[in-house]
Amino acid sequence: MLVNFVCKPHYINIMDSSIINCEDLYFEHKQWMSELHFWDQELKFFQKQLEPLVRNITDKKILVRVTHFQNQFDIHKSTLNEFKDAIENHNQDLVQHTYAGVNALDRVRYRKHVEIREQMIRERELYQDLKKEYYAFLVHVIALDFDD
Repeated sequence: MLVNFVCKPHYINIMDSSIINCEDLYFEHKQWMSELHFWDQELKFFQKQLEPLVRNITDKKILVRVTHFQNQFDIHKSTLNEFKDAIENHNQDLVQHTYAGVNALDRVRYRKHVEIREQMIRERELYQDLKKEYYAFLVHVIALDFDD
């Protein structure tokens, strides 16, 4: 669980003199955690959707695709857990930094935040691609079911 903290806006000279507010970083942490939680619930739902296919489908090509999606869902779940840990650790670092009375948010902490942000953007893209592929697969399987 993320610890809420309050700190004054700090200046970091990244490319210009920008004001970085710790509360903005915390807000983004909360947003990411909510998104990760939603994805986690969605992956559980997708896994449940696959269970009847495993039991009722005998077509080996479809079963290979089911296994593919089960593996991809497991990989994404693992990635979600890694993100949760990274976000919680970064948040805790910011909390300790703030409580220590340090009056400047250093570049290292900000770069870490930007790094997590960029990884989240990439993970969103990968996850959306997987969902598109999965939904196309489900449409294909449903269409086969209607052909029978």
